[in-house]
Amino acid sequence: MKQFELSTNTSVVADPMTDALANGNNYLTNQACIDLLKESERLRLEAYEGPGMAEPWLIGYGHKTTARLGMTITESEAELLLKNDLVRVESAIQRLVTVDLNNNQFSALACFAYNMGTGNFATSTLLKNLN
Repeated sequence: MKQFELSTNTSVVADPMTDALANGNNYLTNQACIDLLKESERLRLEAYEGPGMAEPWLIGYGHKTTARLGMTITESEAELLLKNDLVRVESAIQRLVTVDLNNNQFSALACFAYNMGTGNFATSTLLKNLN
């Protein structure tokens, strides 16, 4: 699997969507959800503090896993981080949701889980009511 090196020594998968399909993920988040995430998260190429978070640093389109104070990235690196984050979200949805979904429903859940985090999604009332 080819990887790129970010300016902060953080590796990201070069093509996470292809990897997701190869690993048996049946759904991919649709473009409407991706566009909504990009619009609501707004691209930021320098790490910034998220409101009221235990680990406050975010970068790109709301990426937090590897964001650190002083980190900077390019727009293409932000795209890769978003795709990697969505692959993790998609995997969590497939693992946690026990009912059939169409792609729009799956994508709506992806937007929701992306914003609240997969841990919070796993214990959410939405998920309990859905299943």
